[in-house]
Amino acid sequence: CTICPAGYYGVSTKTKCIACDFGKHGNGKTGAETDLCVECETGKYNNNEGVNNKEGCKNCEQGRYSNEEGSTTKASC
Repeated sequence: CTICPAGYYGVSTKTKCIACDFGKHGNGKTGAETDLCVECETGKYNNNEGVNNKEGCKNCEQGRYSNEEGSTTKASC
């Protein structure tokens, strides 16, 4: 078995690691649990898959803000 890297998780029915979805990032741990992916905090967004830590979530542009966790695009700010 291969341990999935941070930003990815494994599922017993799959043969490869699955990337954390848009709007989420890895929690810095490795393994096979979907809770290894957590939503970006308010005021940030992530438009990439497989981001391995919270620093991968981008800040909304100056003067803009997102009230929701897990924003996936700059336009959601």
